[in-house]
Amino acid sequence: MPTVSVIVPNYCHAPYLEQRIESILQQTFQDFELILLDDCSTDGSREILERYRNHPKVSGIFYNERNSGSPFKQWEKGLSKATGDYVWIAESDDFSSPCFLERCVRILDTRPDCSIVFTSSYIVDSHSRTIREEAPVKYPKHKQIRFGSRFFLYRFLCPRNTIYNAGMALVRRSALPADDNYTQYRYCGDWLFWIQIVSGGGNVVYLAEPLNYYRVHDSNTTAESIVTGRKHIETLRILEETFRLIDPPLICRLSIAGKHLLRIRKAAGSHWNEEPYLSVRLAWRERYRHPRMIMFWHKVFKDLPRSFAR
Repeated sequence: MPTVSVIVPNYCHAPYLEQRIESILQQTFQDFELILLDDCSTDGSREILERYRNHPKVSGIFYNERNSGSPFKQWEKGLSKATGDYVWIAESDDFSSPCFLERCVRILDTRPDCSIVFTSSYIVDSHSRTIREEAPVKYPKHKQIRFGSRFFLYRFLCPRNTIYNAGMALVRRSALPADDNYTQYRYCGDWLFWIQIVSGGGNVVYLAEPLNYYRVHDSNTTAESIVTGRKHIETLRILEETFRLIDPPLICRLSIAGKHLLRIRKAAGSHWNEEPYLSVRLAWRERYRHPRMIMFWHKVFKDLPRSFAR
């Protein structure tokens, strides 16, 4: 059995697909299997994938005859075929440093209490030009830090999706969520995926090195979700799922929800009273009758979730 199962879920990322696959095959750590999936692409991705059909690292190439409608259904399909101790979901439009696996495997091998290790990332454009380094955790004096599961949930995962790109994380396969609720989402399923894993009790390690390259371009799912506002509606649903999992006190729920709504309000700017934000506001109002009140609660009790993280 391989140590790592690398899953590449692809949908219409032909311009970036070869770079992604080559960045995996060139890893300094070579004990892995490569599982390639395609969600009924229409851009020539299949021809690129077929070039790797007989590569010794490729354990299978799987095509959907019909688009699944959610990238996370592809995640679940790939995970069901994984046999390694660890799983790396390497999104098809991103790429990685050659030492990503070597560094991350070493950490999980030496820390059996941890379920996830994740790194920082370089944000790159459609031409692979670096825009900036994005450090999801601000601990400038630490190159590597371990977080307890409860602390990481309240301090980092509830307020935002700290693990904002799957390619920056290596996961222990035995810690994967038992249910597939995250596959019911189109934009925020990854956030719930991490929450489900960490709420299971596994600790988390952050490696403060930019070993992942996260591509930002107009055609990716993240960009679409922000333009349409659908991500903000899914955020509300994810929060409800999270609160059911960890059952925080009411005042803590209101503070966390208020933080997210304030972030949405800031993103909307002058478009707050226009579509798609009118639909977003309506969805939030149906759950929280007074959105202004929960934003107020967050301003007053913004540090409250940290007290529950201890």
